[in-house]
Amino acid sequence: MRDLETGQYTVELWYDEQDETELLIMLLSFGPVIEILGPDNLRSQAKERLEKQYRLLYE
Repeated sequence: MRDLETGQYTVELWYDEQDETELLIMLLSFGPVIEILGPDNLRSQAKERLEKQYRLLYE
């Protein structure tokens, strides 16, 4: 769905939980241009991976 005022898109994906890791990798490949809104488990996994990458680069 596209918000005409902001130009932002919202996409709802259906996936098999067994494919969650591959989906997460694909979503993270978009970098800062996307936000994972849910489910909470996928969102927290993304946050953990980003924090780990940050620590590896800057600490």
